[in-house]
Amino acid sequence: MALAGVLRPVLLAPQSGAWALLTSLKPSERLETVYRLASGIAEKCKKLQGVTIDSTVLRSAGSEAVWEKERRKLCSEADNWLKHARQRSIKYAPANRVWQRWLKPGDLIDRLMRLIVSGGSESDTSIKATLTILEGRKQFENLVKKTDRNKIGRRRGQDIQAG
Repeated sequence: MALAGVLRPVLLAPQSGAWALLTSLKPSERLETVYRLASGIAEKCKKLQGVTIDSTVLRSAGSEAVWEKERRKLCSEADNWLKHARQRSIKYAPANRVWQRWLKPGDLIDRLMRLIVSGGSESDTSIKATLTILEGRKQFENLVKKTDRNKIGRRRGQDIQAG
């Protein structure tokens, strides 16, 4: 009974010092495993001294499931966008070839969208690195020119101009 009574304040208010009560409880043979778990919880809570869990944190814990559901929805939308983007075209043929090139597996837009669709936080730095390439107008124009002239190999005609 004492264990059950102490666990809640230990978990919800680690700064209350209730963790000390957990460490002082004497285990019975039948509940040895439970008391080892309680002891582990007490040690973790001891490290959390000074950390407060207020109502905002508790409310956000409930909304984490909502956030995850929304994240999955956005990942699905990004995946659908990528599938449909491959079917779209740009009227100016050289620009369309650059666009289609970037949509090829492993190329710029495909790579960026795949990172987003995968949704893992480990991809955050990769997404930022890819977006950095697209940040400035001059960088973007250089990327278009490089793709058009070097990767695709178009030799004649004017450079693609951004509108």
